[in-house]
Amino acid sequence: MLNNVIKIAIVDDSKLIVDMFKRFFKEEENMCIVGSFGNGEDLLYFLEHNHVDLILLDVSLPDTNGIDLCLKVKQRYPNICVIGQSSHSEPLIINNMLQSGASCYWIKGSPIAGLFEYIDEALARK
Repeated sequence: MLNNVIKIAIVDDSKLIVDMFKRFFKEEENMCIVGSFGNGEDLLYFLEHNHVDLILLDVSLPDTNGIDLCLKVKQRYPNICVIGQSSHSEPLIINNMLQSGASCYWIKGSPIAGLFEYIDEALARK
């Protein structure tokens, strides 16, 4: 990943959350948001035609749940890193997301610095 721009897709049905991520990643020289999606179907279509290094994936989506979507993504594109993210902090949900292939899980409202650490760790393991 050195000297390369990390291509990030955001999957969240909250425009507020998507806009927050866009603001934060705009400041990062080595990271670029290549797409944002409010549902899983649009993400899967995008992935068929575009390269993505990392997906920030919400657990709750209108057409599917993020846990099932994570599993589909990892089966089709095992080299894409997925970071689960949600306001749900229940251990069962977090564990299910991790078992579906997510590298880690960021709880919305936690310090954004923690998310950047998770991104670095996930990509380092890739």
